[in-house]
Amino acid sequence: MSQRVVIIGSGLAGAAAVVAARKSGAEVVLIPGRPGATSLSSGAWDLAAPFLSQPDGRWDEMETTAEILKKIFHHDGEHPYRLFGEFDEGSQRLLEEVRLFQKELPLEMVGDGGRTQLLLTPLGTLKTTNYCQKTMAAGDLLSLREAHLMIAGFQGSPFSPSLVQKGLQASLRFQKVPYIKEVSAGRVELPGVEGRNLGSFEIARFMEENHRLVAASLAKLCKGKGFTHLALPPFIGLKRSAELLREMEQEIGLPCFELAAVPVSVPGFRLGLALNEMVASLGATIQSGRVTGFLEEKQKIRFLKVQPEQGPEIKVDGDRFVLATGKFIGGGIEREEEFRETIFDLPLFCKGEPVRKTFIGRLTNEKFLDPQPVFSVGLRCDSDFRPQGGVDNLYAAGSLLGGYDTTTGGTSAGVAIATGMAAGRRAYQ
Repeated sequence: MSQRVVIIGSGLAGAAAVVAARKSGAEVVLIPGRPGATSLSSGAWDLAAPFLSQPDGRWDEMETTAEILKKIFHHDGEHPYRLFGEFDEGSQRLLEEVRLFQKELPLEMVGDGGRTQLLLTPLGTLKTTNYCQKTMAAGDLLSLREAHLMIAGFQGSPFSPSLVQKGLQASLRFQKVPYIKEVSAGRVELPGVEGRNLGSFEIARFMEENHRLVAASLAKLCKGKGFTHLALPPFIGLKRSAELLREMEQEIGLPCFELAAVPVSVPGFRLGLALNEMVASLGATIQSGRVTGFLEEKQKIRFLKVQPEQGPEIKVDGDRFVLATGKFIGGGIEREEEFRETIFDLPLFCKGEPVRKTFIGRLTNEKFLDPQPVFSVGLRCDSDFRPQGGVDNLYAAGSLLGGYDTTTGGTSAGVAIATGMAAGRRAYQ
């Protein structure tokens, strides 16, 4: 008889746990929980993305992924990557977990985990990452040489091509390598909706039906002007985005790419849809509702109490349980009068110290852009991904784990995917 693994949370970590548990042969029940950080994300995956000073940072002098991983494995004892072992073996294990997950996802992600990508955002800033959606791949600035870039937007959209142009030009002044020779900006009308103001999701839906018409307008904008690449806002459809962009490229005659998104993001929502599709294709049972309690006997969880949106409370039993509820956005951790893990009331830590009653002012810095220790609050786990203070059949994964900054650390997606895969596999074993 197969193990029944119950997974709480359906972001990157929860979805990764589903993949590993199902591929191992487990029966899986997924309790999605509330929307978390995945749908708010840029749509890219940071495994060990370097910090880049902006606008004056030299792109060719950034730390490599290998250098960042080596620092984490050798000097950052609290980081969840350390659960995978020492540097040589551990770094390879976590990169392999991400590759296995990537193969199952119906949304094509470009990257190999060992190289940094540099993407332009709608704010004119630059994002370092390791995997990006196929629609963004041609916009890896590190791969360009003497490019003549057109940044195009749409009339009626809040996206500002000139803002992106100015931000990129400011950064280019500090570069020694000739990545980009010239940057231009322009706008086109969206056929049939002239004069209307549309949000990013409205444009994404419009593109799904009208991308060829939009491409014809963009082709006129670019014709005969010597552009080598066309940058577009991250609105190219909620589904079939790579296919839509490929057809647009054929009409325009240039390599095209979406910018990396900022919250709330179409690519992030697109990633969320792909996760849902993947989970369904793997045959996991979806049990919607809010976990309201549990029964523990003899150091094991026997069942969860789940309250659906409608109807009476139900019991979801299982042999093993994986907690992947996220941090503050996903609702895995709350802080009112004190810090609290919201389902099992597990102890939380920051820099190795318990924080339940810690004054939040001790975990924040005055300068907004400085590292904020509060974002590294989370669970401590052993090498089998069992949380401290938990029971024998409980495992944890994702941003609920402490020891790393989920906002500026450059490892958020790597932690979510690698620990989710590892915890899902351990839960079956």
